[in-house]
Amino acid sequence: MANVASQANVVAGVQAMEDQHGILVESINAIGQKLTLGYSSTRLSDQIALLVEFTGMHFGCEESLLRRLGYPGLDEHCKAHQNLMHQIKMAAHRAEAGDDAELERILESLRGQYMEHMERLDREYSQWFNSGSVH
Repeated sequence: MANVASQANVVAGVQAMEDQHGILVESINAIGQKLTLGYSSTRLSDQIALLVEFTGMHFGCEESLLRRLGYPGLDEHCKAHQNLMHQIKMAAHRAEAGDDAELERILESLRGQYMEHMERLDREYSQWFNSGSVH
């Protein structure tokens, strides 16, 4: 699995969100690396459960911030979060079921979706913030 930490550079323009993005990317990378090293998915289920919990907290923080500031793309952003949460919960379910190969496939897909989300949707709200729309 490719490491994506170097791609998690400043996208959102809000330090708390950037810090959380870094934690999420590092968590996905750590799980992927452990799978590569031969850890079983059941052995990783607790770590994946923490990823699910932290991701939900991050999405809640981000959505709350965007809602308070009147971000016009909030609905699209929330739908993308829902899709990502579904993918993360699928990974957790695969880990609990002991399905290593399917877990690795889901994590790889999740990694791509998450990076695309940060590069496109999070960058959009960053540009909106920085354009002076937020005072």
